[in-house]
Amino acid sequence: MSLNINRANKDPFYRYKMPAITAKTEGKGNGIKTNITNLLDVSRAINRPNEHVLKFFGFELGAQTKLDYKTDKYLINGVHDPNKLQNCLDIYIKKYVLCGSCMNPETTFKFEGKSSSKKVGEIIKDCKACGKLSPVMMGDKLSIYIWKNQDEYLNLMANNGAGDEDVKNGKKHRRAAATASENIQGGGISISDLAKQQGEADEGNAEEEEEAEEGLTIDDEQLEKDLQNLNTVDIQEADTWALDMSEEAVMQRQLQANSQPLSENLSKLHTFGEWIETEDPTDIDIYKQVLSLELLGDAKIMSVIVQALVEAEEIENIEELISSFFAEHKAILIKLINGRDDFEEQLLGGLERIVSSKFYEQKSLLPKVVILLYNEDIVSEEVILSFYRKCSNRFVEKKRCKELRRLVKPVLTWLEQADEESDEE
Repeated sequence: MSLNINRANKDPFYRYKMPAITAKTEGKGNGIKTNITNLLDVSRAINRPNEHVLKFFGFELGAQTKLDYKTDKYLINGVHDPNKLQNCLDIYIKKYVLCGSCMNPETTFKFEGKSSSKKVGEIIKDCKACGKLSPVMMGDKLSIYIWKNQDEYLNLMANNGAGDEDVKNGKKHRRAAATASENIQGGGISISDLAKQQGEADEGNAEEEEEAEEGLTIDDEQLEKDLQNLNTVDIQEADTWALDMSEEAVMQRQLQANSQPLSENLSKLHTFGEWIETEDPTDIDIYKQVLSLELLGDAKIMSVIVQALVEAEEIENIEELISSFFAEHKAILIKLINGRDDFEEQLLGGLERIVSSKFYEQKSLLPKVVILLYNEDIVSEEVILSFYRKCSNRFVEKKRCKELRRLVKPVLTWLEQADEESDEE
């Protein structure tokens, strides 16, 4: 089971993942200990040395720890429940991993002062995602330990490209991943590892893939025709009702979805989203994958598809959504929606998340995107009115939800007036 590195973020499609802590009790009586069996994978996923994580557990729980490289055991004296350890890890991640600005885990340590100095300096978290520097609160035992052993940490990070193991002073030191972005799949599995595994699987299944291409169903053939016959979207320049808003700082990619356990379907959806982002598939391939995973009846696929495709195609601004993105994918979106209101709502929810997380400085263009979806018959008037008349934290935090609905309000007025004129005629 994988968890969000920042567990305060409840979005099941959050990119940065780590494995849930697993532990088992060993020994008896006064010698009883807890062995964290996957500490190596956890520390690699969060890009921190396992010594740091284990020592933090010891300091936090008031227990002695032992790291035995020969047997790959990471021991804490006493009996400690995995849930308790996971909660302790959350404290460590918040203090030593997450950027203080964007709250992403793409950070490494920088040090102010030399370890040889008698005066303790500062530890700075350098964020590779947003570029901000945020200080670690000094004063506890682990921060002092990290600062005093900064040379070992810097050497470890400098040698990260050499392999999975280093030998130093006769002991085996395992290293973390270079950056947290290499572990978005969770479980300490890097993108390169996944690509290698996928390549091996593809070689073994080449014949099956060829047969699948030849055996297109009637639906697939129709979808292909739809894509070929798709007309370029005619963007009207008369959309002067889009409100002109001042720019705001880009917020972190934290999408406040409803908190819920990762069910079998949500697990499938997560895998589906990751597949789109890494493979950048064609619309035909997406449709086949939806059928293969038996997700054709799950409305959430619309939210997943629109978000994952924006990432896979590296869409840089809302203008691209308007000029080409929805035009290119119109056929697959309409085919999957199939006239179902909840599917249309999930598409709008995915769009809301994209605007909130990636293009918030361009949020004043959101009404144009909504009108485009309406004009192209991707989303119906009824669903647009229903979706934007109510506000919740279903897809984004409530404050942003209110702001985006305020922007779209002129669209709702325009649709309602068009209805009234139609009735009068």
